[in-house]
Amino acid sequence: MFVCFFEGGDELKSVLLKEGEVTSIKIEVTAEDGSTIKNYFVLVTRLLASDASLSGIGLSCGQLSPIFDAKLTNYLANVSFHCDSFVITPVAADKKTTIKVNDHDPKQVVPLNCGETKAVIEVTSPDQSNKQTYVVTVCREEIVRRIRFVDGKLNQKFECPVCLGLLYRPKSIANSSPKHVFCKSCIEELTRTSKVDPLDESTLKGDWKMDEFEMEAEMAASEVHCVFAYLGCTKKVLLRNLGNHLKECEFQIVQVEKSGELVLKKDLESKAKVIIIYKHKMKNHKNMLQSTKPPSP
Repeated sequence: MFVCFFEGGDELKSVLLKEGEVTSIKIEVTAEDGSTIKNYFVLVTRLLASDASLSGIGLSCGQLSPIFDAKLTNYLANVSFHCDSFVITPVAADKKTTIKVNDHDPKQVVPLNCGETKAVIEVTSPDQSNKQTYVVTVCREEIVRRIRFVDGKLNQKFECPVCLGLLYRPKSIANSSPKHVFCKSCIEELTRTSKVDPLDESTLKGDWKMDEFEMEAEMAASEVHCVFAYLGCTKKVLLRNLGNHLKECEFQIVQVEKSGELVLKKDLESKAKVIIIYKHKMKNHKNMLQSTKPPSP
């Protein structure tokens, strides 16, 4: 039995709290002269020791979709390509609830693949009698530039046979050998009206589409050249970190604000100074011409 005690005057009042329910408690306060009475209401929730649900899920980047509901266990979050890792913060009402994310401490940083990454949240009730699993699938924005792996053999291994680009959110055909792997959007478009394997024309039956999270993790952990290598960048980074590098790369093409001219980022500051100096000289020249102009007759 759980009892809540309130001190009132010279005595303690006890209120029985039912497990898993909200109890409304009315507190009546009377002034010393008896002329004024005021009521206060307190809502007390006694948590269930067997409750293995969450009360919220926080993300360091991106937004949860749909909006969190303790009864819903599957969510999606879209993030930009520049986001290469994130922290997921599951929240439980009872501090004694045990929570793990991908079998690790929830505070640990989760590295992101370049397509989809699954964060599996395992919740165990305070009394250890129940478990609940929530899944958040984080989808990174696709990079629309040609990617070259440092290991040239990987260029073909991770190439979609349909669009000939880097596999994005790869899906394979069940029981195909060797694996027939495609971009998610490519295989879904080709099989929208005809359930046939594009490579061998075999009929697709049942749950034929398989996730390739291991391949995504392998891709993300492989070294690639910067997409601005043709402009002089010699940087080599893991594919998962390419987005972050591109934000800062000195060889990306940017526009000079005043003139609209396109230059490399590394040359932007000096180019802007040249334009400012040029405009200053032109202004001085114009003033000089005006000062030497003969007066009107």
